[in-house]
Amino acid sequence: MATKKSASPPAAKAGKSAGAGEKKPCAASGGATPEGLQEAAYYRWLERGCPQGDDHSDWFEAEKRIRETKKPSGKK
Repeated sequence: MATKKSASPPAAKAGKSAGAGEKKPCAASGGATPEGLQEAAYYRWLERGCPQGDDHSDWFEAEKRIRETKKPSGKK
């Protein structure tokens, strides 16, 4: 019998709490922490209905979304 996956974010699954340690931002992901990027990819996966075998597209799309939100507006 298959078990149902929980809908909690990866950090919660690992038993980590917010502020449990400072992580340096990752330049490749637009300044997001690795955990923030992981969480963004996880929620994108949930939005898509939890398909199997296409995790890379969720990760790359999460990086893209984070980079777009971190771009300077150009206004001074």
